[in-house]
Amino acid sequence: MESKPWQQHYDYYVPTTIRYPRIPVQGIFQCAASQYPDRAAYNFYGSELTFWGDIAQTDEDGYFRIVDRKKDMIIAGGFNIYPREVDEVLCRHPKISEAVTVGVPDDYRGETVKVYVVLKPGQTATEKELIDFCRESLTTYKSPKVVEFRDSLPKSSVGKILHKILRDEEIAKKNKK
Repeated sequence: MESKPWQQHYDYYVPTTIRYPRIPVQGIFQCAASQYPDRAAYNFYGSELTFWGDIAQTDEDGYFRIVDRKKDMIIAGGFNIYPREVDEVLCRHPKISEAVTVGVPDDYRGETVKVYVVLKPGQTATEKELIDFCRESLTTYKSPKVVEFRDSLPKSSVGKILHKILRDEEIAKKNKK
């Protein structure tokens, strides 16, 4: 198999058959990295190539499709679970206004899948109903194990849901026990 310039870098090789490679980028962060020398050592491999925290899927033509952020990936019982996949399924549910998936600590599996859900006004749903809905489209290990209903989700000033706050809340609950 012939590789493209972005696919080879020293010992790092990303064949297009790998489903979720990290995205290498050349030269884009050189100026910014000089301002943050501690990050430069982590981000840069060699002279110009860096890897973003995005996980991508490549097709047979070499085009990328962003799947999720690496830091948001849940590792449950050795399986990699991308929260975006679960979110996309939940957002298709007719009663759900917003949903976010977070990996929370689990003594047995390492992490487990928990979803935070905001229902549309006037709607009601049960935890079992939403878990069963997910199992229709997702494998068992990707389906949520816990559902928490909320009136709203924490968001940044630009409207992005803050996963870290939800994860930190769950860790604080666990530490209280």
